[in-house]
Amino acid sequence: MRPDFHARYSASLADTATTLEPTKRHARHSAATSVALHSALDRSILDRGTSRIVGDHCFVAFAVRGTAPDTDDHRCIVHPATWRDQRRWPRLRDRGQPFSLTTWCAFLVGTLIEAASGKRNPDAVECLLAAQSNDGVSPPAPAHGLFLDRVTYPPDLYLQTE
Repeated sequence: MRPDFHARYSASLADTATTLEPTKRHARHSAATSVALHSALDRSILDRGTSRIVGDHCFVAFAVRGTAPDTDDHRCIVHPATWRDQRRWPRLRDRGQPFSLTTWCAFLVGTLIEAASGKRNPDAVECLLAAQSNDGVSPPAPAHGLFLDRVTYPPDLYLQTE
């Protein structure tokens, strides 16, 4: 990689995934790879909230303060993001231009879970996308159910090999 390469800030696309599983099905073998749900979720609210993040948005409401450079505007373009059923529990897959791979997805999923379980306004994600701070975000989802599947970097960052 070129000397100005940065693993986080040079990324142009990141594929992330989250797996949710109802507590009654949350077996010991899946405890390290999925987020246990302690209440039923309204799938339509999950889907609606997820559809709101697709496009070019400022995700400052889902960011941890002080983790990004002052010049970071927390903008991210999210390509199709959908909940897919996998063994009857939903799995979120999204493709986005990352600004903070370590936290924004956890806060987003935490907010989606609270909205879909009736603990928050069903339009919480949409409201947070318009927010100027992270004061109203839900607690993050547990990290053990969140995965970074793949990161893509612009071709011009790679050194040419002969």
